[in-house]
Amino acid sequence: MQHEEKYTYEKHQAPNDKFQIMLIRDNIKKIIMKRSGVLTRRANHKQGFTLVETFVAITILMFAIVGPLSLAERSISSANLTKEKLVAYYLAQDAIEYIRIMRDENVLSTNPTNNWESFLADLSQCGGDIDDGPKCTIDTSKDYKVNNNNNNGIDDCSWSTCKRMDYDINTGVYRYNTSNATQGWEKTPFKRGIRVTTLETTAGDEHMLAIEVTVEWKSAGYGDQTIELRDTLLNW
Repeated sequence: MQHEEKYTYEKHQAPNDKFQIMLIRDNIKKIIMKRSGVLTRRANHKQGFTLVETFVAITILMFAIVGPLSLAERSISSANLTKEKLVAYYLAQDAIEYIRIMRDENVLSTNPTNNWESFLADLSQCGGDIDDGPKCTIDTSKDYKVNNNNNNGIDDCSWSTCKRMDYDINTGVYRYNTSNATQGWEKTPFKRGIRVTTLETTAGDEHMLAIEVTVEWKSAGYGDQTIELRDTLLNW
């Protein structure tokens, strides 16, 4: 009797076990399908996020590159402006030193006809009032000769008509190219003008000469630039 009951129990339990196995199998399939779907969505999401990351990285990279490049460009422009200012200052000082040599050649000459008055006469083309602008240009590459104004490289001009200086590549000197040759010359942005004004001393004598040299040029990125240098010479 007991054997039959046991048999009956196993007989009735078998279908339930098979059903449970099928149920477990279906659940496993659902889990696998859901899991694969989640992975697929994650993969798609990962691809889209990578594209956004790429654009963000490119943007950051652009800012990282443009910033230093702009700073470098500004630094180069600033260095060029500093170089141009140095050249302009020396061009102005060069003109003053040339006029100083003219004074010395006249005043210290053993020839009695060479004196302060002959010095002023050689600079007559550059004469003007203090409020006037530049009146002449001087080619300081030419040797000064007393009472030889036509060959001293002094040309009268108004500021608007004063010539821009040239650069002699062979000698490394800033001067005026009076020939038609173009080889060995470079055009420069510098324009130099000179004005001299006689000043009276307390005794009423015109034994003082005020010199003003103006150098003008246009600098890339900074526009028009001007340097003015002044000096006073005495009759000694």
